[in-house]
Amino acid sequence: MPLISWNRYPDKRLALLILVSFAFSVALVWYRVQRTGLVTYYFLIWNLTLAGIPLAIAYLMNAWLKEYRRIFLFYAMGALWLAFYPNAPYIITDFIHLKARHHIPLWFDTLLIFSFAWNGFVAGLISVRYFHLTALHYWPAWLVWITLLVVFGLSSFGIYLGRFLRWNSWDILSNPLPLFSDILDRIANPEDHPRTLALVVLYSAFSFLAYLVILHLPRDQKDTA
Repeated sequence: MPLISWNRYPDKRLALLILVSFAFSVALVWYRVQRTGLVTYYFLIWNLTLAGIPLAIAYLMNAWLKEYRRIFLFYAMGALWLAFYPNAPYIITDFIHLKARHHIPLWFDTLLIFSFAWNGFVAGLISVRYFHLTALHYWPAWLVWITLLVVFGLSSFGIYLGRFLRWNSWDILSNPLPLFSDILDRIANPEDHPRTLALVVLYSAFSFLAYLVILHLPRDQKDTA
């Protein structure tokens, strides 16, 4: 049996819905480009692509590691997932670009950015859920929950690094020394960077509460609609 087989994965409906939702966001940008001839919000497509990477990684982790139980692969893929996960909630900060322009109604651009932010944030939460389910096969439940709290904190710090210091996930490999220098400075001197602490606390709390809401959505196992 091949390692990757579409029939092995039970969440085909969810995958299709995510793709349709992503396509809706892309269609809004395409329509805007056709109306204005400008590519103002094209960068959102790239940001949403990056947001899909942690979802794909966590999905494959959940599909493979429950069966193969390779501890090294779990840690390797988990580290890769964590490196890319901040890209998912990061799109929320793209509202900073919202303003009236190009004779496009502000309500349209609001919906456009919100659709990307929604898709990125929800894709991130789904990836957290896949990681959560996978980690339960390796760690006790209490350790998994502590890890999730740490993940939300680190991802919020990653959002700060990306939005305000303009670092990217791949800078961990391509430009590590300046990146780690900025990180250490903010850890060693938190009083000099109050915005860092405020963003990390607020985004972590929001992400954690949103994840709890997702976990407690009403479900009926007999309902297949």
